[in-house]
Amino acid sequence: MGVICKHCGIVDDYYIIKKSNQDTAWCNGCDRYIKNLPQGNPPELHFGKYKDKLISNMISKEETDYLKCLLGQPFCKSKLKSDIENHLKSIANA
Repeated sequence: MGVICKHCGIVDDYYIIKKSNQDTAWCNGCDRYIKNLPQGNPPELHFGKYKDKLISNMISKEETDYLKCLLGQPFCKSKLKSDIENHLKSIANA
């Protein structure tokens, strides 16, 4: 499951504030606290055809085409978009 704001319902659209040793998610829509984020977990998809698949393991043409398509979708915001873009850059430079 993605990071969902319980106040306004936005999914995976948040910014991070570091509190002590913990990263906390804050909603870009309503600017309210969402939750503490797990530390050190690699990014994965929480929906669709590749649900629960690590983004870093998506290297086939079909998988990378899917990721590129996601970038153009309105629900692909901030953290997810950044994770996908970073992955696509890393495999392009490999």
